[in-house]
Amino acid sequence: MRQEFLQQLIDYVNGRHTIREFEAWLLSNLGVILNSEDNQLIKTTNDIDADFMEFSEGIIDEETLRKRLLGYFTEGETLHLVWGAE
Repeated sequence: MRQEFLQQLIDYVNGRHTIREFEAWLLSNLGVILNSEDNQLIKTTNDIDADFMEFSEGIIDEETLRKRLLGYFTEGETLHLVWGAE
C-alpha cells in the first residue's frame, strides 16, 4: 500500500492528478491504509488529511499544500518534478 500511496502522491505533485483526484483516491483507500499497521503511512495520511482540511477552509492555498505534501517524502526519495521552478 505504501508504494501505491507514494505513486498517487507523486502523480499529484507532478500534475498528473488534480488535488481532488488525489483526495478521492486517499479517501477511498483510507480503510485499507488504517488497517495496514504501517504506522508511518497512517501518520502521514492523518497529516495529509489535516492539510486537506486547511486547504478546503481556505487557510492555505494549493501551492502551500503541494509544498507540504512534498515534505512527506523521506530523505533519499527522488522526485522528478515537472511543475515550475520556484
